[in-house]
Amino acid sequence: MSQTFDAIIFDCDGVLTDTEGVAEEVALRMLAAEGLHYTQQDSQRFVGLAARAWYDLVERDAIERLGRSLPDGTMERVSAAISNAILSDVRAIPGAVEAVRAITLPKGVASSSPTFELHGKMRALGLWEVLRPHIHGGDDVAHAKPAPDLYLRAAAHLGVRPERCLVIEDSVPGVTAGAAAGMTVWGFTGGPHLPPGTEARLAKAGAKHIFDSMAGLPGLLLQRG
Repeated sequence: MSQTFDAIIFDCDGVLTDTEGVAEEVALRMLAAEGLHYTQQDSQRFVGLAARAWYDLVERDAIERLGRSLPDGTMERVSAAISNAILSDVRAIPGAVEAVRAITLPKGVASSSPTFELHGKMRALGLWEVLRPHIHGGDDVAHAKPAPDLYLRAAAHLGVRPERCLVIEDSVPGVTAGAAAGMTVWGFTGGPHLPPGTEARLAKAGAKHIFDSMAGLPGLLLQRG
């Protein structure tokens, strides 16, 4: 394996798991029931954010569009419904599980997902023993993506300097977080939920390389590392 990087840190949703579409469908349906309507294109600005960050955006939208806050407990209800839907049927991005297993670098996962949900996803994928104890959720830090804190935590736990880490991300907040942490970020565009123009957005956010096949990642590390 390449010696350029000393560790690799994966995002989860849209990189390892095909879950962004499920989360989006649940959130849009429940928010619409409260009178707050989004198109799928509108909702792309929430991708990659932790629950508190996306809810703050939604709350601002509610005040601007509806003239009121959303009912108390909305965030908790939506988050619980998303977790239930996702954990009932965890699906892997094609080639992702095999790629993680094949890469021999020290590795971890740093996701905006709640920690309990992230643990469930890793167990469902069969990656719990492969990645633990380096499994970090959005509630493990005070400031989640796009702040660098989650990636800096992951690097510290791996015992690797940030500049020696490679991050695999599919969202602008995630790429922004990895770049702000001083890491090299590669943007993944093979998730089925991603709209046209994602490649350009990830590159603008700081991704140094863009690829669309997780199955090909081990080979890319050898070629580009």
